Amino acid sequence: MGCTTSSVDTSASEIRFAARGSDRKADRVNALRGLEEDAPISPPENLGVVGNCLICLPEACVRVLGIAPNINDKGETDKRFWLGRAWQLRALSLRRYRAQVLSKQKPLTAQEKKAIDEALQDPAKRALALKIQKMWRGAVERHTASLSSVLTPLGYHPTAFHGTVLFMHGSG
Repeated sequence: MGCTTSSVDTSASEIRFAARGSDRKADRVNALRGLEEDAPISPPENLGVVGNCLICLPEACVRVLGIAPNINDKGETDKRFWLGRAWQLRALSLRRYRAQVLSKQKPLTAQEKKAIDEALQDPAKRALALKIQKMWRGAVERHTASLSSVLTPLGYHPTAFHGTVLFMHGSG
């Protein structure tokens, strides 16, 4: 599915980024992470309102997000920028969340599952749980229908947005 990772030589990447005058903190984070991820190529079923928004990210954003650059500037041989869709950044974020958070959680024990099943036998508790579930799903839908769901990781890096280009078009 276009889901590949490549190792980055820490010393070489720090030297390369330092030569370009980049954000040293973001460079260290990605060097410690040691991975640059390629964006997925198969879109999800529900893209949402902004899913097809084209985003061109400059070099600083690419480093902060830890994604593999896929385009270069005129006359340059190495790729420094990233061009893709908002859904691709969302899919990368979800992949990282699953790998870094969900994979480390212990599964529910049989006793915990039994306690949940017993609690849901009560009609009032079941109705409350379903109400909370509907509210949560609505919040998730509203969040994914905004660009903040994609660009939030860049919010604390002041140089990251410099040079970012967004392109949205309508169908009618």
